[in-house]
Amino acid sequence: SFAACPPIIFMKFEIKNLPESQKEILVKFEFQELEPFIKKKAKEKGKEMEIKGFRKGKAPEELVQFLLHENFLEEVAEEAVRQAYSEIIKQKKIEVLGPPRVEIIRLAPNNPFEFKFTICVLPDIQLPDYKNIASQVKRRKVSVEEKEIDQTLKWIQKSRAKRYPKEEPAEFGDFLEITWSSPDIEKGREHQERIILGESHLLPDFEKELLGMKKGEEKEFQITFPHDYFNQALASKKAQIKAKVLRIEKIELPKIDDNWARSLGKFKDLQDLKNSIKEGIEAEKKQIESQRVQGEILERISKETSFEIPKVLIEVELARTLKELKGNIPQLLGISFSEYLKGIKQTEEDLKKSLLPEVRAKVKKFLILREIKKRENIQAEEEEIKREADKFLTRFRTPKEAEQHIDPEALREYIRERIENQKTLEFLESFAIKE
Repeated sequence: SFAACPPIIFMKFEIKNLPESQKEILVKFEFQELEPFIKKKAKEKGKEMEIKGFRKGKAPEELVQFLLHENFLEEVAEEAVRQAYSEIIKQKKIEVLGPPRVEIIRLAPNNPFEFKFTICVLPDIQLPDYKNIASQVKRRKVSVEEKEIDQTLKWIQKSRAKRYPKEEPAEFGDFLEITWSSPDIEKGREHQERIILGESHLLPDFEKELLGMKKGEEKEFQITFPHDYFNQALASKKAQIKAKVLRIEKIELPKIDDNWARSLGKFKDLQDLKNSIKEGIEAEKKQIESQRVQGEILERISKETSFEIPKVLIEVELARTLKELKGNIPQLLGISFSEYLKGIKQTEEDLKKSLLPEVRAKVKKFLILREIKKRENIQAEEEEIKREADKFLTRFRTPKEAEQHIDPEALREYIRERIENQKTLEFLESFAIKE
């Protein structure tokens, strides 16, 4: 604890602004101002030391300092630096991002003590008239077409379909479970797929080759990847495929009528189900339109706002984006991250550079939103935070399991920020031109 040391009253310091929202603080104070720290450190060390001729912890402070002369002053300086940093930040009300970088300029007995901090700070943001900007954004009218309702009905129909084992050759519309491999793809690794034949889960040429195959049958054939294939390493290339059909099932779709509609829940008839589907689609579209309006408002405010974005925030967001990308690529594309890089013909450093504009824009908008939130005093209610936290914790089986994985305070702060950001976006959206 540094509370035992008095404030450094005669400390002199100078603050310089650096690029990328950084500040350099040059600090100097006289050597005698280290005396309280020297005495405190000597007392702490003296309690631990056993010195001949003295009982443990009873040696004079001057003797302790002499015996510890090699590292003693550095340890004293460390405590003085921490207190000086704390006092300056508090006095100047600086909002710091991350820990400071400290450099000792001069430290010697009976000489002034000089050092400097380099810190990353939240920038001073001069906002434009954001309410006026928001009032120039127009909300689009939301409508639901009959074909959208029919598509949803068909999706529900497929999800309620019955499947029966089939020994006859595979036809379009059948459910197939297959395995396939290729010496030209992922070093011959075996893949397992479950598809509805003809619905283009696989390449059309691939699915055509499966047509007419029977359960247990194996087949070898060649396919050509399209020139615009997402994995550029395979685009326009030929590949030799070996496929085996493990299972074929005939799909029987239920008839779409009033009885079927009633079997799905509290619907009087088919029209009642269609009305419910329409309401659901409309609500989803309104939500998407709200997000578009909020995004456009924030984009327009960002274009009219200029400030230096803190380097540390860009670095943190870039690392997070890259980590997310590395986790998503195998799941979404079925290839490793290194294969993805080969496909797009980039190194990881190239990819980072290409991500930078998007990352900078994202951090900038986050800081703008934070500033608007502060100016409008937008806050989350405790009840809202508790409700969202409780909802989040339901994903764990027991409270004990939740405690092992979650820091309650960190969760509360995360939820608080998310709620307040959403409220700020909704506040801005309220100024948009109504449809």
